[in-house]
Amino acid sequence: MKCSCVRLTFTFFRYHLDAIAHDNDALSSSVDEVNEIPYNRGVEIPSIVILRGHQSVKKFNKTSADDLRIFVALYRLKEQGVDLVLSLNFPTKTSEGITRTEEQYNTAKETFFSIAASLHIVDFSLFVS
Repeated sequence: MKCSCVRLTFTFFRYHLDAIAHDNDALSSSVDEVNEIPYNRGVEIPSIVILRGHQSVKKFNKTSADDLRIFVALYRLKEQGVDLVLSLNFPTKTSEGITRTEEQYNTAKETFFSIAASLHIVDFSLFVS
């Protein structure tokens, strides 16, 4: 389901995506898609917003950049005033000559979506507001 609150959600996502890009020393970062999926594990988190995007990252003094596909799941814990972020960097082409197939990418995507949908917070008191 496409996110009905794309503009507001994208603002929150942009903050987290920029932080991940900074941590990765990304040369560039772009967003391919933002989706909202239902989260049926309690009223505290009505839905999960998932972003798919790309980053170009130069690592460990390499001369060329790696191409990454990035997945980010955002869980907004409003009562706790916390954004819980789950992310996965999936290198599709690296400076070492490793190239991943579309099938490998699809497996990673399905795995990420499965993990994002099954994450369960047992004790919300872990998040201090």
